[in-house]
Amino acid sequence: MAKTVRILAVLLGVQVLLAFGLNMSHKDISDVSPDQPLLSASLDDLDEMVIADGPDSSLTIKRKGDQWQLPSLDGFPASSDQANQLVDALVAAKQGIPVATSPSAQSRFKVAKDDFKRRLVLRRDGQDVATVYLGSSPGTDQSYARLKGDSNIYRVKLAAYQAPVESDSWLDKEILTTPIDKIAAVEVGDLKLTQTTKKPADKSDSENTDKGKAPAPWHVDNLPAGKTLDTKAAATLAGQLSGLRIQSLADADAAKQALADQTLTIQLDKSDGKTVTYTFAKAESKPDSADDAKAKSKPGKAPKHEPWFLSVSDQDRTFRITAALGQTLVKAASPDTLLVAAKDDKPAADTATASSTAKKADDEPAE
Repeated sequence: MAKTVRILAVLLGVQVLLAFGLNMSHKDISDVSPDQPLLSASLDDLDEMVIADGPDSSLTIKRKGDQWQLPSLDGFPASSDQANQLVDALVAAKQGIPVATSPSAQSRFKVAKDDFKRRLVLRRDGQDVATVYLGSSPGTDQSYARLKGDSNIYRVKLAAYQAPVESDSWLDKEILTTPIDKIAAVEVGDLKLTQTTKKPADKSDSENTDKGKAPAPWHVDNLPAGKTLDTKAAATLAGQLSGLRIQSLADADAAKQALADQTLTIQLDKSDGKTVTYTFAKAESKPDSADDAKAKSKPGKAPKHEPWFLSVSDQDRTFRITAALGQTLVKAASPDTLLVAAKDDKPAADTATASSTAKKADDEPAE
């Protein structure tokens, strides 16, 4: 009996020591606040992010002033909105209760030092502020996360796809956009569409317009005989150029070859006096693979078109745009779209006069 008591006492002592050791090596989960930020360090004035999806694959974006840039593309502008949204998501991420704490769990949740979905190194003035490992996803727009130097693994509202490692995914796709009120004229072929900015200010001005209405927003001088400008079509074309978005950067050699046989050229005159020329060219279709041919044979399957090339006179690089956008611009810039048959009011007036005269004649008694 005494021997049994001694054995039980030893076992109890071992349990106490184990519990004490665990408390010393891990913070008490009950002490974790659900609202505690994932990052304790401030991310204010962050100026560099290095995003990796493997030990030997990474992308760096740096901030210069208010603009994020891509050093790998000679400082080409990155989407500042996208970069700021990633920083905001990191700031907003909460720790909550750890889902795991053991080092062995790091590989299972894909947040280990050499086994992760994303590794984000956040820097300020060349110094590391924090390193975050993002792992597999437990739900929509969520990832498991771990901080460098911490074994705790958390579930956070931040997905790996929000931190892509492809440079095309970070490009400022709106680098060519122009506010519509900054466009003075659009020149395509022999047509120059000029935006009208003047509005009737007083009675004398109103007398020079149709019943005091504001002049048409777009007009063309020297119209072909029997034609007039479809102002809605002109506004549509100007709007498409105003919101022009790129898809990616183009290979210089491929672009040069394609642009030698241009499909469309449009000149944009801006209100500040600058003129920009856009040159568009179709891309040569690649031979269909066996899978592509099989997909095309399916009913309702649209053929795949290669992105078009775009050269802009005030840009050093050439771009790719979607084939759909290229085709839309060609149609919108066509004279058949922009010009319509002019309405001839004179014949209608002459007809009305003749009808009135005939009626009057009918009413008069015959001599």
